[in-house]
Amino acid sequence: MIDVLIYTTEALIVVAVALTVWSVVRTLRIRGKGGKRVNRIPVKAIAYGVAAALLLMLVLTYLLTDVRPMLINGKPFADAFWIRTAGMFVTTSLLLMATAAVAVVIGRFRYGYQKKKQA
Repeated sequence: MIDVLIYTTEALIVVAVALTVWSVVRTLRIRGKGGKRVNRIPVKAIAYGVAAALLLMLVLTYLLTDVRPMLINGKPFADAFWIRTAGMFVTTSLLLMATAAVAVVIGRFRYGYQKKKQA
C-alpha cells in the first residue's frame, strides 16, 4: 500500500513539473515578439524575469538544502533526493510568501492611497 502512495506522489510531482514547464513555455511563446509594453509597463521583461527568478530560486534552494538523515516516526530517513525536494518546496514557498508580503508593503506605501490636502 505504501508503494502505491509513493508512486502516486512521484507521478503527481512529474505531472506538476511538466504542467508548469508547459505553461511557462506556452505563455512566453504566445506573447511572442509583440506586447513588450502595455501602458508603458515592460510586461515581457517582467514575465521573463519572474520565470528566471523562480527557476533560480528553485535550483538554489534545492542545492542549499541540508541532506542530513532525519528520524521520522522513529525510523531513519536518508534519501537525499526527497529531503532536498521537500526542502526546496518548503523554502521556496516561504521565500515567495515573504516576497509577496514585501511587495504588498512597498505597494501600499509607494503607490498606496495618499490623503488629499483639503484647501
